Amino acid sequence: MSVLLAIVVFSIVPLVRTLKHDSLYPGQEAYYHERISKYIYETGIPSQDPLMPRPYILEPYHLLLSLSMPLLGVYNTLILIPFLLGIFSVILSYLILTQFKLDNLKKLAILLIFITSPISVYLFSTSSSYALPMFLFLLGFYLFIRYRWISFPVLALISFFNPFFSLASIFILLSYSLNRKSYLKKSYIASSIIMIISLIYHLPFYLKYGFPNIHDFANTNMIINTISDLGANIGFGIFHLLLFFLGLFIIWRIKKQIIPYTFLLILIIISAYYTPLNIYLNLILSVLVGYGLLAFAEKRWKIGILKIFTILILICGLLFSSISYMDRTAAQPPDKEVIKSLEWFEGQPQGIVLSYYSNGYWIGSIAKKPALLDSNTFYLENADIKFNESLAMFMSRNLETTRSLLHKNNISYIWITKDMKQGQVWTEEDQGLLFLLRNNETLDRKSTRLNSSHTDISRMPSSA
Repeated sequence: MSVLLAIVVFSIVPLVRTLKHDSLYPGQEAYYHERISKYIYETGIPSQDPLMPRPYILEPYHLLLSLSMPLLGVYNTLILIPFLLGIFSVILSYLILTQFKLDNLKKLAILLIFITSPISVYLFSTSSSYALPMFLFLLGFYLFIRYRWISFPVLALISFFNPFFSLASIFILLSYSLNRKSYLKKSYIASSIIMIISLIYHLPFYLKYGFPNIHDFANTNMIINTISDLGANIGFGIFHLLLFFLGLFIIWRIKKQIIPYTFLLILIIISAYYTPLNIYLNLILSVLVGYGLLAFAEKRWKIGILKIFTILILICGLLFSSISYMDRTAAQPPDKEVIKSLEWFEGQPQGIVLSYYSNGYWIGSIAKKPALLDSNTFYLENADIKFNESLAMFMSRNLETTRSLLHKNNISYIWITKDMKQGQVWTEEDQGLLFLLRNNETLDRKSTRLNSSHTDISRMPSSA
């Protein structure tokens, strides 16, 4: 039953996209993965991003996609791989819960919460690189419980992902093993393997390039990053969080163990700054939400109708968070107009494209052109300066100032979307660059050259 539900839930977003948008991936991330994976398949693993001025460290997800593309094709690879990882993750979750000897009702409740949670929908319905470490951890954890030593090679693979994932895996392994003496020694060995390999793999990169810079313009409010109902991609529903704290209270009353709760608190604090860590918290949340929901169902109430009413509200709230998240994800751009607009670039001479930074992944993947900025800003050279100068180009009505900045940044094309004109950048039709572009002679490709350079500025077919 759980597997069938997973097949249905994880198919909804791709199916809606196929019906409405001719099988286009929703959001931004999939387009970055497509571009890098195709490059690895066709050329090999790069040390630098082929389009953007930043270093590249191999993501195992890109390697998996590149190896699958000859068999499945590009589009099917980016849809089927996360879907299959989701189905296998659900099966592994069931097997793990079985090892804890939970009754069928608890297992069913936990699996239903896990499958329908916004984070699971995001991981397994879109092409997210976080689906692979999630699957590997569940596989490694199951093998650790059942066979222990066999799990070490699988758990070691997690070391090649973000170091925070290694840390979260270690915390969960140690928390599980604290009261199981037969597991404790092996958990120390597994944790040491994960940590050592992670250091060997990542430390040279950090020594060469430093730790990633956090840019204010690419960050959003911490609460918005955490709650899916407010727009977070890797976030939790409000009702999920309410039941999470209730389940946490119930488990605490049963087993008052300080160290596991300390590890959990550390993960919560880190996840506030590095939201992908929420994929691990989603596992814990699913268990605790399941316990919290069943606590309401099993508790004796003096007023029976009030109990039924409360449970219905909670179930409807959980379903609403999941359904609204699926609807919002399926409705994300790009749409056909955006794709058609970007396809114009492919046959044009190579050159940097000025647009809002969140459009950068589309420009790189579909237009095959470098954007001035994209959403991966950690190691992007002079990202803050480029962002501030892009805003100046967007908002200035001074022709000479705009030309000077365009020339400084070697801008060849300007791409303006409907969202940019409806609040993302501008709020009025005659603001900044929109005012300058109203005059066909101002920045026209045929009539305008920047300081006699070979860089020309084109008035592009936009997606508006």
